[in-house]
Amino acid sequence: MEFIKKSAWIKAGLIAAGIDIVLSVLGAIPCINCLVLPVNCIAWLVLPLGCGYLAAMWSDLKRDQYQEAAIQGALSGMLLGFIGGIAGAIINLISQAFNLGVSSTMSLFEEQQDQYLSDLAFLPVGIGGTLICGSVCCLLGIIINVALSALGGIIYIALSKNK
Repeated sequence: MEFIKKSAWIKAGLIAAGIDIVLSVLGAIPCINCLVLPVNCIAWLVLPLGCGYLAAMWSDLKRDQYQEAAIQGALSGMLLGFIGGIAGAIINLISQAFNLGVSSTMSLFEEQQDQYLSDLAFLPVGIGGTLICGSVCCLLGIIINVALSALGGIIYIALSKNK
């Protein structure tokens, strides 16, 4: 536990991942999703930037330590992307499992459904499609979070007044 208290990138990554998980859970609830959607639209950019900024700020870096700030930011972004991506994939799997009931109810309308299903046959649907798309999105999310968090750390150093 002492290691977590000393590591700024772990603290920043865990805080940002917690916020990401809360936003993912709220976004999975249909009646709350419309309220959280504007926040989710900007969270993909602001959350990793803030994560890297906090990691660099809590590391007590000096003005010319751009490389160390980028490393601290990238590590915190990797933690954010990994935890947030895994949690998001699990939340999407649970959400997809609940949506299977809706698709079985819609099968009552067979005649109308056949016309529309032929247009949507290429979409990856179901739990398998959710696993595949969730895995790809998790990997892309980790890459984007690492890059933006490193940028957030560099922004902190560029704006700092410490010498």
